[in-house]
Amino acid sequence: MHMREERSKNGLFSLERKQFAFKIDEETHLPVDYVEQKRIGTKFMIEELMLLANRLVAEKIYKHIPQETILRVHRDFENKDVIANKLLEVGIKINLESQKTIADSLSAIK
Repeated sequence: MHMREERSKNGLFSLERKQFAFKIDEETHLPVDYVEQKRIGTKFMIEELMLLANRLVAEKIYKHIPQETILRVHRDFENKDVIANKLLEVGIKINLESQKTIADSLSAIK
């Protein structure tokens, strides 16, 4: 879980929500009951690996076309003003001072 701990320290943006599985009636094919699915360690591991893959692909794209790419995670924030202005154009005011303030700002958007 090291990757998740590192992301949490740097401003984890969590979209965790409950997930449900439905029991289906064999004759009517309609849901008759539901159960909450439990989150297990392997699901967390798969999620972390998917996020790592997404980040690596995004960094590769950014390397080749930085002028057309907006990433949520910038180590040096060289495009901070451009990002802030583009978000303001669509009505989103966000604090881009750090990954943590970005995550907090995004979490506050309703």
